[in-house]
Amino acid sequence: FKGVQGISPFVLPVVYGFCKFAGFTVDGVDVSMGLIARRSRLRAGMRFCRRGVDPEGNVANFVETEQVVRAGGAVSSYVTVRGSIPLHWGHEDSSGDWTQIKPGLVLEKEDTTWQQLRDHNLYPLSMHFESLKRCYGRVLVLNLVEKRGPEEAIGSAFRSVFDQYCEVAGGGEQQYFEFEFHRHVGGMSASGWDCGQVELLNAFGDKGGGMSEAARCGVFLSGTGSNAEGAPTVVSEQGGVIRVNCIDCLDRTNLAQSVLARWMLGVQLEAVGAVTPSERDAISHGNVNCFSLLQEGHKGIWADHGDAVSMQYAGSQALRSDLARTGKRTLHGVLADGVCSV
Repeated sequence: FKGVQGISPFVLPVVYGFCKFAGFTVDGVDVSMGLIARRSRLRAGMRFCRRGVDPEGNVANFVETEQVVRAGGAVSSYVTVRGSIPLHWGHEDSSGDWTQIKPGLVLEKEDTTWQQLRDHNLYPLSMHFESLKRCYGRVLVLNLVEKRGPEEAIGSAFRSVFDQYCEVAGGGEQQYFEFEFHRHVGGMSASGWDCGQVELLNAFGDKGGGMSEAARCGVFLSGTGSNAEGAPTVVSEQGGVIRVNCIDCLDRTNLAQSVLARWMLGVQLEAVGAVTPSERDAISHGNVNCFSLLQEGHKGIWADHGDAVSMQYAGSQALRSDLARTGKRTLHGVLADGVCSV
């Protein structure tokens, strides 16, 4: 029915994803904060059955997540995306081996040379990133896969093909960052996660320049006024997006996105006039003494978001959900992860 005149009143828009909002008081200002996640209908399918990219550049488990902050009539939003590594890859056939719970990772045509592998994947990867740039502007890639073990080959191939794409595309409208999540965030201690967050912000921010690039991309902000048509006045628009991935684009990706979103939460709260610059910095760096209820609520909403997205793609809640909610690994969380992994 696309293009049919007068059909709009009879069509109900439906979003498959996640939505949750909560209210807080910040320095006497009523603030509403929440997330809206939208899952792509393209290359749909469950984990292990649907991976990588299709010939048109659509990737599995592609989810756009919008963090919205409202205060005093002003609205700010910040968008991040996640999606499977945009290469032709999947899993080994383990149907004859009942002892192999998690099948191994394989690149299609892995017996060819590296040059043939890059050529085979360059077009769909290019289609994917060109689509992202048309929709969002600049693209900052944050790859969380491991540099050793079964994930190494996929990660190395991604970097190699992405570098080749950058040589062809040029323009500097895309940047690539890496962060080995498991190496920096280990054990069950709160200090391990605290250090991991600092390492992530350092790798993506101070050392790599990612946070400055993300800040340069900005956030969407509409003011309290209105234009001639009565629509809210747009003060600023977001000019780029961070694309985060691990192998499944679930638990690791959600934790990393929540840290980056907390950083931008301070920026959004300042944009809507709810906090001062010093309070913005305290929130962005996770200072628990600054609006602790707000920060706990932010962690809880992102943890619920991670569980919902994981349930849709994997059929179970996200692993390390306790880390997202409490900032540390717990025995209950470890046992829950074991149940979800079986």
